[in-house]
Formats: sequence, structure tokens, C-alpha cells
Amino acid sequence: MSAQVTDVPERTRLEAVADWQALCEITDCDQFPIGYATYAIGGDVFYFPQYDTMTEKPPDVLAGGVKAGRFFEVGAGERLLRSFSNTPRLTIANCCHHLLSHYGLAEGFPEFGMPREGNRMPPAATILSAHDRPHPDNSAQRRFAAASDEVPSIGAVIGDNQLSFNDDFWLLSVDAPNAQDVRRFRVLSKHPLLNDRHVFGDCDTSCTFSTLSFADEAQNGRAHVSLRWMTLTQEKMFLCTGAEHETGCDAAPDVFDQVPAMLKTMDDMLDAARQFPEK
Repeated sequence: MSAQVTDVPERTRLEAVADWQALCEITDCDQFPIGYATYAIGGDVFYFPQYDTMTEKPPDVLAGGVKAGRFFEVGAGERLLRSFSNTPRLTIANCCHHLLSHYGLAEGFPEFGMPREGNRMPPAATILSAHDRPHPDNSAQRRFAAASDEVPSIGAVIGDNQLSFNDDFWLLSVDAPNAQDVRRFRVLSKHPLLNDRHVFGDCDTSCTFSTLSFADEAQNGRAHVSLRWMTLTQEKMFLCTGAEHETGCDAAPDVFDQVPAMLKTMDDMLDAARQFPEK
């Protein structure tokens, strides 16, 4: 069996392909492992376990698992054997405790004080998108230069006197308190933290973390990632509230100090998913 996907059929080539049998007529289907959903997302290829392959199963496939790809093979009793899809975007709902568990990484996930029936990772709607067709969350142009046709450089975003949020993030902006006295704030990582990219954080009572590509960085064919609406703390006032700090932020947001470790664990999970599974 192949060690990895070596012949990813282009999306345009797949438009006329109707089913698994037809797929196998234009490419070697041995490169798609039994028990896994193989996803080509831009220049990245991932092997995600099917529901019955997962070592720790979620309540159902839509509560932490990965849906089957567009092309799928079934066996006796209509049992799903494997699948493949070449897509610019994949959304995984309630991600990613069960996937972390499958790859042996759940115990390494930092504890944020949000008990969820033994799941260490607060669930997030996780979006993977192709590097050349990013989700709007992953567009540096949309985030920082909406009126321009050019993708900004990180130097154009981070000024000489940029406020530091902590050792790993710059503070970009803080909104006025809302009706619940919670301040929305935005940060940008000082160095790449996920898929070799800087990470933009947009938080109030929950956070969305999204990878960004800047004009002055090397080309990166890895998928973009957006972890949406992660609730990291049970505290009503989250990080940027009160008047303790001149910007209106808590000067010591301990929960946010764990975010780099969380992103590193997610990075490790995606690296594990890129490896062709052993029999």
C-alpha cells in the first residue's frame, strides 16, 4: 500500500467523477486508507479516522468526528470503508477532543477549567481551508486592509509602539464594555503558533483563533485553521474587563497564558493527521 497520497486528483478533474468506482479509474485508490476519511485541502492532505475507527468515540459523528468525504467505498452491510474528498474547506463540529484522543494527544491539552464530561478541550467549530482559498477568518487583508487590494505585511500591522498583551501576543484593540460589562479585544501572536503562521485572536466571553498569512512571509502551502467560539473560562468577566490596566485589560490574564500550549497541541494533531495511518 502507498505510504501517502501521491496523486491528488484536481478538483476540476473530479467534477465529472460520479462515485468511488469512477474515482478509482483515474487514480490509485490504495492511497486512501481503510477506516479513514482522506481530505486534500489545498496543498495539505489529512487522514482523519472514521467514527468506527476512533479510539474514543464521540456521541455521534457530528459531535466531534469528521464526516465522510465526497467519494466513499462501502462494504458488506453498507458499512463505510473509506472516503476521499478534494475540497477547499472542511468544517469539523465540536472539535477536537475525540480527534486529540485518537492521536494520543488529549492528555497534553492544557486545562482551562471548563469541565465537559471529561473532555479537556473546549469544543470549537474548527474550519480547515486551503492556503489559496482561505476562509474569511483567515484573511489578513480582511482583518487589517479591507480597503486595499493588497495583503498587508506584518510590519504594516504591528507598529513600533504596539502594546504587548503578554510574551506571546500583541494587543491590537479593545472595545468599550458591552451591556454585560465585557470588553471585546483582539490580539496577534508575536511569532507563528499554528501551521507555521501567526494567529489572530478575537475574544469576549469566548475566543476565535485564526491563522493568517502576511505579504512579507514565505509561501506556506499548509491549510489555514480557524478555531471558532472556544469558551476558555467560566468567569463572567473575561480578560479585558475592569479598569486595572491602562487599556482596560486584566494585566495578568492567566487563562490566556495557556493558549500557546493549546495551539501547539492542535499543531501536533494536524501533523499526526498528515501521517499515513499504520495498519
